[in-house]
Amino acid sequence: FEGIGKSIDIRQLDEVTIEANPEDITTQALERYAELGINRVSIGIQSFDVRELESISRRHDAADSITALDVLNKSGLNYSADLIYGLPGQTLVDWEANLIRLLEFQPPHFSAYLLSYEPGTKLYARLMAGKIHETDESEALDMYGTLCRMARDAGYRHYEVSNFALPGKEARHNSA
Repeated sequence: FEGIGKSIDIRQLDEVTIEANPEDITTQALERYAELGINRVSIGIQSFDVRELESISRRHDAADSITALDVLNKSGLNYSADLIYGLPGQTLVDWEANLIRLLEFQPPHFSAYLLSYEPGTKLYARLMAGKIHETDESEALDMYGTLCRMARDAGYRHYEVSNFALPGKEARHNSA
C-alpha cells in the first residue's frame, strides 16, 4: 500500500478495515481481502426492511444482507455491521425488528447511527419538499434507549456513542 510519502505493509497493522455493501460480500471477496491483508469488514446493512432501504435509495435488500452476514459468520473474519435508525417512516417497533434480526447473527461488532439529513443530498431535498419527515426527538431517544438496552442484554459492550462490541472485539479506530 502506498501512503503519503512512504510504502506501508498493511499486514503489519493490527487492524485493517474495509467498508463494503451487502451485495459485495462473497466468499471470494473475503478471500481476496485476506490476501491483501484486510482483517476486518464493515458492512452497511442499514436496515432489513425493504421499504426503509428504498427510502434511502439503497441497492441491496434484506436477502442480500442475510446472505452477507451468513458468509461473514462462516468465514471467521472479524466484522462490523452498521444499522441506521430514524429512517423515513420507521417506527420504534420497526427499529426493534431490525435489532432483533441483526442480533440473531451475533456480529462481533455493530454500529447504529441516527439518520442525518445532509444538505445537497436527494434525501435532504425530499425532506425540504415535505415528502418525508424527520423522526421527532422523543422517538429518536426511545430508539436509542432501545438500542442500548437490547445490545446490553445481548452481551455487547457500549464503548462509544454509536458502537457496540462483544468483549475484545472493539474496533481499534473507535478506541482512541
